[in-house]
Amino acid sequence: MTTATVLTLIPIVAILVIAGLAWKLFRSRRTRKLRSQFGLEYDRTIEQYGGAAKAERDLETRQKRVEKANIRSLTPIEREQFADRWQTVQSRFVDVPAGTIRDADSLVVEIMLARGYPMVEFEGRRPLTTSVADTFHSAGMFEAHSTLCQRTYVPLSPELLAPSFSDRRLAC
Repeated sequence: MTTATVLTLIPIVAILVIAGLAWKLFRSRRTRKLRSQFGLEYDRTIEQYGGAAKAERDLETRQKRVEKANIRSLTPIEREQFADRWQTVQSRFVDVPAGTIRDADSLVVEIMLARGYPMVEFEGRRPLTTSVADTFHSAGMFEAHSTLCQRTYVPLSPELLAPSFSDRRLAC
């Protein structure tokens, strides 16, 4: 190789190395940010997609959908009304577990609609946009809703239904 060729290749290699390091830094920061924002939902999405790249694209898509939604907090009066209704539903769990789960599911859907979440995703079993704004509740709501949907096909015992119910107790 001539000196001119070497002098030409050195800056090109240096630029490629710097670009690679910058890309790696960008990805690690993105991963850290998404992991801290989504918590367990991050891990669940990685498992679902089988890799970080696709999962992180999905999580970023959810973030963009939330930015477009008009999500709001419940008013103190709404919160109190929903909490009272929740306690009523919860008090019936031991006597009528499956019916109570159905009622709880309806109540959670009502709460999420009142807050402005796009419930088409919830009913369609797509990953919830709620996971962007409220990771703790969305995972429990999605799991509970999935359990309820299973109830149509497989008789579930109160022991299997109880976690779905308790996961949702703080939904409002």
